[in-house]
Formats: sequence, structure tokens, C-alpha cells
Amino acid sequence: IAESNMIGLVLWDEKGNIVDFNGAFLNILGYERQELLKQKFSLKKLTPPEFRDFDENAYKQMSETGSCKSYEKEFFKKNGLTVPVLVGGAFIEAEDYKGISYVIDITERKEREKEKDIFLGHELKNPLATIKGFSQLLAKKFEKNGETEAVAYLKKIDKKVNHITRIINDITDLSRLRTGKMEFNDELFAFDNLVKELVKDFQAGLAEEHKHEIIVEGQTGEKILADKTRITQVLNNLLSNAVKYSPEANKVIVRLSSDEASVRVEVQDFGIGISKEDQTKIFQPFYRSTLGKKSSSGVGLGLYITERILRYYGGKIEIKSTPGKGSIFRVILPYSLIM
Repeated sequence: IAESNMIGLVLWDEKGNIVDFNGAFLNILGYERQELLKQKFSLKKLTPPEFRDFDENAYKQMSETGSCKSYEKEFFKKNGLTVPVLVGGAFIEAEDYKGISYVIDITERKEREKEKDIFLGHELKNPLATIKGFSQLLAKKFEKNGETEAVAYLKKIDKKVNHITRIINDITDLSRLRTGKMEFNDELFAFDNLVKELVKDFQAGLAEEHKHEIIVEGQTGEKILADKTRITQVLNNLLSNAVKYSPEANKVIVRLSSDEASVRVEVQDFGIGISKEDQTKIFQPFYRSTLGKKSSSGVGLGLYITERILRYYGGKIEIKSTPGKGSIFRVILPYSLIM
């Protein structure tokens, strides 16, 4: 492995200074061996500031367990540009150095991910927007002429376009989350007002086959500093699931509450519920519960994205569910967001 031209290896001392490395590490950064040794580089010096927290978390993990999970970051190259890499490391017992890290150049993978994002964002979403626009225009025209059957078909087309667009957005968000590229633009807003407005809009947009009444109970009276769009996305995902997985029910309850430590919102449905086994897995990407497969056409990304957004803000999501009786999803946002 040390002589591999694919995997860079670097040995470092207790201060993070680079002690030794293999040829692959030099190739990734574009240095000659003596250049790197003479300049006495540290891993921190080679790392752009926005990725140093990643390294600190990895070092903390190594301190606790002896090694760290692989993670993505960037290194500065000799020419001043950056290179995306996958790294991991472990402590080792040696006289001259404290740890070892492996470094894999993931430039090609990143380029493919960028191409995928472009494809999803333009090659798929733009035609869908065109289809949606024309279907809505046609629906208005047929509606004026009293052609109800044609209008019904066009509404089905519009519904399917919305569904595909949501899937594309979820896949794009997944890619951004995994690469640390999801944007969060915080603003101050009244949490209760956001929830009530969202529920009102969601209720108005429910399809005819869903007769649920969405009931809001309680209040927090708090203003929070967070990305309004992302918090809306979290709540929208939970409301969508509540309606989707309770086809025979006629209501969904949203409960607001707060205490000295947090702001909380619960979404309760009275549907098919989630088994104990599935409760441990539903926050994994692309996972769909055995019960959910019977009543849903989703791809299993909504709860994963929801959990990751909440984690970004230091929040969490809890679940209480009984198969055949329904589920309660509880979102907990920390006091640090309250202004």
C-alpha cells in the first residue's frame, strides 16, 4: 500500500507536522519530495480554512476510538489550486510519529457528481417545467370549454410532474448534503407563524383523494434564527408522510410547544404506523419501510434529508409509533436558535 500510486499515505507527529509520505501523496499535491520536507508542512497548512473543523472532528474521533471514519475535504496543491480528497486516519505507536492518514484523489468522482447535478438541474427539470406550464395552460383552456375529462387528465399530468420534481430535488439535496455543499441562509422568523402558514398552504394543496384535516395545537411564542426554507422543507416532509401513510384517516395533528431548552413541533398521524425494526432504519437514505412500500411511490430520501438538516442546527427528530395505530414524529430545535 505504501508504494501504491493510487492511495496517498502520510505520517504525522503529535503537532500534525508531516514526517513522511509516499509517492502517491506527492502526486496528488504536485510536489517533489524535498520540497515538501524542506518547507516543513503540516496537515493544517495544507488544508483550506473551511475544512479545518472536519479535521478537528476526525482528530477527536481518533482520540476516542484510535481511528476515524473516512471523510471528504480538500488540500492545497503546489500550484495554489485545491484538490478534493477522501481521507481517513489512525493513531499508531512509533517513536517519530503519532498517526497515519490515507489520502485518495476524488477529482473524477466530483466531476461526475457535478455533471449529475447539471443533468438533474437542467436536462430534467427544465423539460418538466415546460410540461407543467403547457399542461396548466391547456387545463385552463379546456376548463373554459367545459371539457372536464380532459381537465382531469391534465391535472394528473401536473401531479406526476410535481412528484418527479420532488424526487429530483431530493436527489440533488442528497448530493449536496454528502459533499457539504447544501446552503443554509439564516433569517429571524416567528416559528408559530411559519408552521401555521405552512399548514394552511399544505391543506389547500391536498389532492382530492386526501380528505385530512390538519389541526394545529399549542404554541411556542418564539422567534428562531434559521434557514426558513430548510425548516419548511423539514415540516413539509413530515406532513407529506403523515398524509401519505394514513390513507384511511381523516386528520393529522400538529403540536407546538417549548421549554427552557428547546422548541418542539410534533406531527401525528393515525395511519399504518412503523414497526420497531423499521424505526431504526427509516433515517437511512433510500430506505423504505415494509409497510410504506404498499402505499408510497417515494424513493426514501425525505426523512434522511430531514434528519440531516436538523442535525446541522444541533436539533434532532424522535419517533413514537405503533403499527396499525399511527406515528408521532417530534422535531426538537435547540435553545441556541431562539432569539
